[in-house]
Amino acid sequence: MMNKLRIKQSVSAFLLIVMLLGCFAGCDGTQNVPDDTTDSSEVPSAEDTTVTEETETGDEPVSGVLQLAKGKKTEFVVTFSNKASDSIRVAAQDLVSDFYTTTKAKTSLNEEYANSKNEDMPTYEIIVGQSNREDFADLYAGLRYKEYAIEVRGTKILIAGYDDLTLLDAIDYFYKNILNSQEPTIATDYSYRRAPVYTATSIKLDGKDISEWRLVYSTAMGGTLQRETAIDDFRAYVGEVYGKMPTVEKYKASADPTGCIIVGGTPKHANQTINYGDCKVYAEDGTIYVDATDIVGLSAGVSYLASLLIADDEVSLQSKDISYSESLVDRSVYLNDPTKFNVCFGHAYKQTDEQLTLAYKIKLLNDPTGETVIMAHRSFHTYYPEESLEALIAAWRLGCVATEYDLHITKDGVPVALHDDTLNRVTNVDYMQSIDDTLPTSDNVADWTYAELLKLRLVNDFGEVTPFQISTLEEGLKACDGRILFFYEFKTGNENTYLWPAAERLGIYSCIFPSTSSIASSQNYRNKYASKGVILQTLTRSSSTSKTMDMLSSMVLLNPGTITPLLVPLGDYDKWTKADISVIQPYLEDVRIGAWFLRTFDTPYNWHEGQKKGIDLMFTDTPLPILRHIRANYAD
Repeated sequence: MMNKLRIKQSVSAFLLIVMLLGCFAGCDGTQNVPDDTTDSSEVPSAEDTTVTEETETGDEPVSGVLQLAKGKKTEFVVTFSNKASDSIRVAAQDLVSDFYTTTKAKTSLNEEYANSKNEDMPTYEIIVGQSNREDFADLYAGLRYKEYAIEVRGTKILIAGYDDLTLLDAIDYFYKNILNSQEPTIATDYSYRRAPVYTATSIKLDGKDISEWRLVYSTAMGGTLQRETAIDDFRAYVGEVYGKMPTVEKYKASADPTGCIIVGGTPKHANQTINYGDCKVYAEDGTIYVDATDIVGLSAGVSYLASLLIADDEVSLQSKDISYSESLVDRSVYLNDPTKFNVCFGHAYKQTDEQLTLAYKIKLLNDPTGETVIMAHRSFHTYYPEESLEALIAAWRLGCVATEYDLHITKDGVPVALHDDTLNRVTNVDYMQSIDDTLPTSDNVADWTYAELLKLRLVNDFGEVTPFQISTLEEGLKACDGRILFFYEFKTGNENTYLWPAAERLGIYSCIFPSTSSIASSQNYRNKYASKGVILQTLTRSSSTSKTMDMLSSMVLLNPGTITPLLVPLGDYDKWTKADISVIQPYLEDVRIGAWFLRTFDTPYNWHEGQKKGIDLMFTDTPLPILRHIRANYAD
């Protein structure tokens, strides 16, 4: 699980005993398991299970036990669905390898298709993830939010999880508690479930349990992907506290809408004038509508509706009482006060006042035994355009410890937050140039003044042209001050010319999060800025284990107590295959170790594998699913 995405090399005998005991209480064997986690069964061990040989045919188990070790008649096949994500496909391949390494028994990999039937498949299977077969539909349909299950049905071992991260946890549990033993066996009536403890005991809407309602996505007002994202959000808000959630289906004009929550309007609502970021939530004749035209408005609408349903442990709500509208706040209102920006997920996704402070984030960073911490690459751009002030504020409200700005210098010397040196990808520059001949004809940031850039509007990850504008270095610093660490990279220009003079003008230092990759630069930062509260991270991308180890250990020894904490992002996650973390860790016992999970490496499989290698700081473009996994499994 992802409570502590870190496994230290120097573990005391006491902790080893605790972990071994935890295996029999539902622990995955590598991390602590919270007391509020419920298990529905215990893992049978070789000592308390009577094992007998199978019949000569090997088709049926004897004495209610499946034999998993070499020399038995059984030959297991690991099966995954043809609809499985890349993360689950790789995990299934790993399980084949682990199965052989542990048991020395022959096994293979099998892909299941939509028309697969039990009788057409191998006799002995370990089915990983969603199966298309009707025989097992009840197991998958019954999974609650962030719950996983391991069940044996005849000669089939089913490993299921609510989502990819939860399923990866389940696979780990199966390997560590069942497969990885001297005489691996599993009872034919084995059934194990694990889920968080849900705080809500009853959520009713118009007298019906919320799980009896249907979430319907309509494209009457815009794109499918935005609606699906908003629906996933709603299910997560409700599921986190209640476990059970509404089912999901596509809008059909012929279907009875009673008992439906329709996200994205219907054709009869499509003529409404709704501005970007605005939403309407209301009910008509037992149907609830969330009308909006874009990702921000849709997310705000479902967040508000969910907040009504999760307001208490027991909620009984009448749809006729639901009536709400929301509009974007003008940028001038929150430019100097980020608390006045109503982030679209803020109704239902809450942080405490303490969690929203910079002091709390620094406290987290200084506790390498604590939960995983997240840095938002290019800020949190799931809902808002990358590198925008709004995405920066969203990263803060989400609970990230740090947010990033890439910086370019304009023609008139203003540092602005943009990753690319051209404007085409993230702004509506082509359109604006076509209607305003006073704008530069070049697409290069360096050819534009800041005043000219303010005429452009940013484009988000969904391709929507938003009302949001390009932000500056100073705006980012002011928004981060006292709230979140400000990580930066100058694509053009440099920090000595632009960052530190801006910090001096504004009197803002403690949120600045510089990085260094040498002992000399580390000492320089210490001498200049440590007294002002600047926190330093150590950044190295060396693929040489010995070089990395020598440099990092030297920094610790030469700068005792001045680097708080020492963070070690070793570049993209693949660098871990080139550097042996077990060699580095003894030198870094009291600090966090980080890695960049970007682009093709930003996947559930890599997040999960990273934690097993000791990574407890993740620099990612997708912080929300990781933070949700942490909240769901280990929330206070």
